[in-house]
This record gives sequence, structure tokens and C-alpha cells, in this order.
Amino acid sequence: SALLQAASSLVEATAVLETVTGLIIVTRFVSESVTTEEQLEVRFGSGKTRFARKSILDHFLGRVDYSFPAAVYAALFAEEPTAEGIVASEFTQGGYTRVDISTLMGNADLATGESKNSSIIDFGPATEEWPAAAFIGVLDTSISGTGNMLYFGSALTQRTLKAADTLRVPVDGLVIRER
Repeated sequence: SALLQAASSLVEATAVLETVTGLIIVTRFVSESVTTEEQLEVRFGSGKTRFARKSILDHFLGRVDYSFPAAVYAALFAEEPTAEGIVASEFTQGGYTRVDISTLMGNADLATGESKNSSIIDFGPATEEWPAAAFIGVLDTSISGTGNMLYFGSALTQRTLKAADTLRVPVDGLVIRER
């Protein structure tokens, strides 16, 4: 019933994305419609794709102009995208779409090199069961299965979303840091 659904607890989890290339993404997920027994801790290790590294280096070294995307999108993956940025395992289940995070992120802080989300980021709600969100990527287009992946990360722990679940990243739950 709606009362039971409203009474269901919100469960927070933490995800950390780190890379040798200097990007750290820290994400706290809140999943609706889960009991406290289903608490989840997610930790991510991340990397820049070869596309992102080459594009940024060529641009800043004056070799080739790179047109930075007007928006970037978070995407969920069942299998590792790798440094090649392979999008073949991106979710396709009902209720899933990429989320535009560019308008949800604050400006980078000069002292820390961090940018945090200033608004809630929601994936879903799922209209059917989703596979475990094993990986996350940041891409330059909203169209699932296409585009250039810029960053990616792998989950150390995972949870499958059930129909009606929403994967929620609360305010300040997504932190992207360049070192």
C-alpha cells in the first residue's frame, strides 16, 4: 500500500571512484523501497577513457581543438566499459535513462579541485528488475548505447534494483575531484 511504501526506510550507501589519472568520484546512493537489511555499500574505482585523455591533452597542448560537450550524462553498466569506453553493457531495462549531471553539479572548488552535486540525482524508477549496477560512466550524450565515454568506475559491491526502486544520489553525494 502507499502507506507501507511511504514508511519504507531510505538506505544510504557510499561509493568512491578513484584513479591513477587523478579523478575521484564519491557517491552516496539512497535507494527507495528497501529495508534496512538490504543496506548497500558501493565503492568505485574509476578511470578516464583513452578518448578523454587524448582529447584533453591535444586540446590543452594546442594540437587539436576539442569541443567540450554542452552537457554530460551519468550512465549505469553491468560490465566494465574499460579505458576504451565500451557502452555495450549499458542498462536497457524499463525505466532506465542516462541522467544529465552537468546542470546538477556545482562549480569546482579551486582549493580542493572538487565539484559536488547541488541537486538530487535519480536513476529510475525501475519498471522492471535491473541488473546489478556494477559500473558507472560519464558520457557526452543522452542517447543510451552511444557517445563518447569520458570517465568510468567499477563497483566493489553491487545491488540489483527491483521494479519501483529508484537509485538516488543525495545532494553532495556525488563528488568529482581532479588531482
